[in-house]
Amino acid sequence: MNFELTDVQRDIQKMCRELAKNELQPNARKWDETHAWPEGAVKKLAELSLLGVAVPEAYGGAGLDNVCYALAIEEISRGCGSTGVIMSVNNSLYCDPVMKFGTEEQKAQFLTAVRPRREARLLRPHRAQRRQRRRRAADHRGEEGATPTSSTAARTGSRWAPRPTRSCCSR
Repeated sequence: MNFELTDVQRDIQKMCRELAKNELQPNARKWDETHAWPEGAVKKLAELSLLGVAVPEAYGGAGLDNVCYALAIEEISRGCGSTGVIMSVNNSLYCDPVMKFGTEEQKAQFLTAVRPRREARLLRPHRAQRRQRRRRAADHRGEEGATPTSSTAARTGSRWAPRPTRSCCSR
């Protein structure tokens, strides 16, 4: 059994390592601290067909194997864990089920939609989700009159039952 990487696999690894080092690492902390969507990074992933690594080229993907995917996700996650999760979700939870279980019409409709011109709209969190994350972050920082979450517990027979005194997200 041969465990050496192919030339294509080494090229993917090198490309992703350089992307992570030059574009993701310098911004990762800022994105995490501000809860920002890494729009430029996601566009770059789409341009490089990294949002559909194992999707055939006919549907707009890279048409590569799972080893390439593993190498790519490892290098991208090394640069920014959040961006790695975005890439992983798009490949594993979005593209893979459509590839395995979708009809030809569904594959044509949903997989080609991941191409660079539309990926930010497809993957960007819904406005309500972004608003909810901002509120949680404000609660966590103690802004807007937020009070700390606390709870007590009372024994009920042989068990303890929690009694929260404040919900984490009050809005």
